[in-house]
Amino acid sequence: MATIGLDKLFYSKITEGENGDETYAAPVALAKAMTAELSVELAEATLYADDGAAEVVKEFQSGTLTLGVDDIGKSVAEDLTGAVIDENGVLDPDADSSRLLALTFDDGPGRYTGRLLDLLETTGARATFFMLGRQVKEYGAETIPRMKQLGCIIGSHSYDHPNLKTAGPETARQQFALTDEQIAQYNGGEGAQVIRFPYGEYTKELSADTGRPCIYWNVDSMDWDSQNVQAIIQEVSGGIEGGEIILMHDIYETTVAACEELIPELQAQGWQFVTIEELAAANGYELEPGVTYFGFTQYEKENGKVTDKNR
Repeated sequence: MATIGLDKLFYSKITEGENGDETYAAPVALAKAMTAELSVELAEATLYADDGAAEVVKEFQSGTLTLGVDDIGKSVAEDLTGAVIDENGVLDPDADSSRLLALTFDDGPGRYTGRLLDLLETTGARATFFMLGRQVKEYGAETIPRMKQLGCIIGSHSYDHPNLKTAGPETARQQFALTDEQIAQYNGGEGAQVIRFPYGEYTKELSADTGRPCIYWNVDSMDWDSQNVQAIIQEVSGGIEGGEIILMHDIYETTVAACEELIPELQAQGWQFVTIEELAAANGYELEPGVTYFGFTQYEKENGKVTDKNR
């Protein structure tokens, strides 16, 4: 038995396509291994020679590597168990996917993001953040580590919000690469897990070129337009349906104030706020690189409108 040291462990889901090709999802950083023990079994034989000394030969037969990890993280735990984690951090295999919603926040982080993270921590809600590189440069150090700690997903929204459909593929690559560089400084060396194109303007070719899942939305809070707490609440809660991807912006104080009312109120009605990855998994989907996702409502699932594959 030998004890070894390991650092920077990662987990990645592997999907096998119909043609046998394997696709690796974006790696998720795990906690450091607390213990790592390697046990090796050897087959031993003694060889004899008439004109020489006997020789003992050993050959590797099998081995077992046992890892003790302090915390594998919420999203990985859900992948491995097939369960949903509730607001208390407890695995709930019976969670109702029709009561799950994904809050997504664009254009940050900003001066109000810390206040939003306080709310998520208090309520146990999780969200997905699509960040601008220029904003990460100013606010990333104080927000990204907290986002990860709270089980949120880190996404990219470009560096400075140009229309990438108009700008073209080379500009798009540069924009996402610059943002990844900024995010990686505060995210264990890793860039964004998911992508959202500015203004929702994209092509399938641009999406494929990112090498990551791309996320649209099916509910626009219109917070950027109204900047009014009650108007935002009405846009989100009116006719709410499970599987919705809700577009918001954490750069507005009115948006954060609306969330401070909206999240506890909807939780009291039985709704759960999860990441986009968790929402997809709960509805039987695994986020694929280069594919754009619009939402997971019953209508979208029944009519083949969850992704852009049929659009």
